[in-house]
Amino acid sequence: MNDRPSIPGKYMQAYTINTKNLVVFEKVKTVLVELEGVEDVLYDDQLSPPEMILLSDGKLSDERVQQAAASLGYPVQPKHFLIL
Repeated sequence: MNDRPSIPGKYMQAYTINTKNLVVFEKVKTVLVELEGVEDVLYDDQLSPPEMILLSDGKLSDERVQQAAASLGYPVQPKHFLIL
């Protein structure tokens, strides 16, 4: 089963986020869904580090997402910048 929805016309932007659980993440989500172009934010704490996926119109910059999350004290890192 695919847990990531396929929404035509939407882009998925993946980030790692330093949160402990879903309750803490909900605070960050409320800030992120207010950003222009964001439809929804998904959270996956089964990965290490936890991951969030923004469903957006594709026009939102990584820097804007990072600033919004950092305003609450939670650093996020775009997944395409990860060096494994």
